[in-house]
Amino acid sequence: MIPRRITVVSLAVATSLLGDATLYTVLPTHAEQLGIRLALVGILLSANRFVRLFSNSWAGHIHDRFHSPWPFVMALLLGACTTAIYGLLWGFWTFLIARLLWGVCWSFLRSEGYTAVIIEASPDNRGRLMGMYKLIAHSGMMVGGFLGGVLTETIGYRNCLLLFASLSLLGAFAMFLEQSRSERNQSDKTAGAEHNTPIKAYEDIDTHTRPDKRTQIPELWMIYLLGFTNILVTGSVIGSTAGRLLKVRFGMTIPILRASVGVASVTGVLMLVRRAMSLLLTPVFGHLADRVGRRFVLVLGLTVSMISLLCLATQHNLIMISLAVVAGSTSGAAIFIALDASIADASSEHRHGQLVGRYVTFTDLGSACGPLISYLLLGAKVGIEWLYIGGFVLLTGVCALYGLRTRFA
Repeated sequence: MIPRRITVVSLAVATSLLGDATLYTVLPTHAEQLGIRLALVGILLSANRFVRLFSNSWAGHIHDRFHSPWPFVMALLLGACTTAIYGLLWGFWTFLIARLLWGVCWSFLRSEGYTAVIIEASPDNRGRLMGMYKLIAHSGMMVGGFLGGVLTETIGYRNCLLLFASLSLLGAFAMFLEQSRSERNQSDKTAGAEHNTPIKAYEDIDTHTRPDKRTQIPELWMIYLLGFTNILVTGSVIGSTAGRLLKVRFGMTIPILRASVGVASVTGVLMLVRRAMSLLLTPVFGHLADRVGRRFVLVLGLTVSMISLLCLATQHNLIMISLAVVAGSTSGAAIFIALDASIADASSEHRHGQLVGRYVTFTDLGSACGPLISYLLLGAKVGIEWLYIGGFVLLTGVCALYGLRTRFA
């Protein structure tokens, strides 16, 4: 069973992601109609990531200072407003302001998502619950990306965004009701007590538990480094260059079953499978991390990622390349869930808001730097195979460092 609070938080986050996901699908093809030059689309799609480098720590500090989920509810409301702005007010500067606001909102939404798992879970089920949270919450990105394109073509762009804004408001309302219910229950249980807290153990999380020996956590900086490197290589580099790799190896069309299929179509299907596999298997990886330990999942994921990078650097077979792209992304998801569980374990004894804020800032930095570094190198005429070899060397070095720090056999 998934605790009620995690379910409500996950669904609220999923609805809030619908508008953001729609932009990634629609903006590149409808920029001119929205009064935005195509050259500026990249700035809009990345602005929310860069602002999070500053807002993540801020959100964590506010969370630790006030020990309240109400900022999460406010972020849901503001997130719904940004989705409505996408539909009602067009133009580059309007979109840029909305994207920056959304980046700040996402810092608070993600902080509360991690906190809900930290509060409700124990070391024995934290990985599984973290995986279930991500499965539900991030399904909003997949559903929004697909439905955003379909609804834009059927009911119109503006109506699509206003519909998603309404669903986001419903998510915020559901969270408001959940928090009000939680406060009433807590007030009834602690009537006459000197100190009331609105939700369970917000100021003293998991004091009855401690991470067991099989979840030995490396130093926090090692978790941050692994998070940065993982998203940089398995997420951003592989994800942003897969289409380019197919074009380099096969040209603009790829022969499949006696037919010629456009490289863009093949890339689109590959990216869909890649995201779906990573998302659907996240709870499985979380359960595995709970059963056999975070370290085992981390080392296994790093190993598969390195093999995938070598395949991408050397293989010219479409099936092998496709398997390598999907395997690299899936192993990256396994690494992430183990790291998420590890940071949650560490947060059991520390100020969780600040730790989560720093951790996701490192991952956001890797996500933002991956495409930038990749295309700077490709633009400098560096062969694409060397890009993957470089990623292999980087992951190998980090894996070796992790082994030395944690002394795994």
